[in-house]
Amino acid sequence: EYREAPAVIKGKYHYYMISSFCTGWAPNQGKYAWADSIEGRWSSLKEIGDETTYDSQAAFLLNVNGKLLYVGDRWGGNGDKYFESGYVVYPLKETEDGLEMIYQDTAEFE
Repeated sequence: EYREAPAVIKGKYHYYMISSFCTGWAPNQGKYAWADSIEGRWSSLKEIGDETTYDSQAAFLLNVNGKLLYVGDRWGGNGDKYFESGYVVYPLKETEDGLEMIYQDTAEFE
């Protein structure tokens, strides 16, 4: 399986890497893996978000005062549609068992 757009972050319990399948401009199911150390053995891939990762692809991950955030590219498409691209930000919920992406229509940051 070919993956692209890797984004890595250190959480409270593990290191996480979110990536997407190679489908050109079409969004797809994001998946993540975790490890206890950055150079350690990584888990098998697990799904995160919905079947299109809420129409986005990982750009980067942020840790803001202990809160993990997913920042994703929402691609407009090829040609002139590229200029319609934007970003989305979703909170990530970390548990001892894994990582969950929380969909929100809007978000407020302090």
